[in-house]
Amino acid sequence: MGFSFRLEALLKYRAHRKERAEVELGRARKRLNEAREALEALQNRLLEAGEELRLSLRGRASANFIRSHADFVSGLERRILAGEAEVARRRGDVRDRVKEVLERTREVRIVEKLEERDHQAWLREEQRQEQNVLDEIAVIRHGRTFA
Repeated sequence: MGFSFRLEALLKYRAHRKERAEVELGRARKRLNEAREALEALQNRLLEAGEELRLSLRGRASANFIRSHADFVSGLERRILAGEAEVARRRGDVRDRVKEVLERTREVRIVEKLEERDHQAWLREEQRQEQNVLDEIAVIRHGRTFA
């Protein structure tokens, strides 16, 4: 009979939880990257708007244009602040997911160590039983030589 681990179901369950945590970490990282890209796009647009204003001020710019441009820039700045807050929130989410993956990995390793110990104990028992059989055969064989 081969080795069977008594806690195999627990090991599979914990491995599954670890995999799910890794998937969630991947999703959180993707959301963080998307938030960073959106923030970068807003920041680039703000720079472009500043350049547009600078170029228009070289010529004749109307007061309405300057006012609407200021409103536009103000709105961009608010969106950038919201984007920065979103990136910070997403970073926190990634940190939490990394902690969860580390915890799940630790849980799996604990059960894997138990499995290794059980396997080593099983091997020792198998070797002991095999040695007993060999000793028995040697005793029987030795007894025949005296008869």
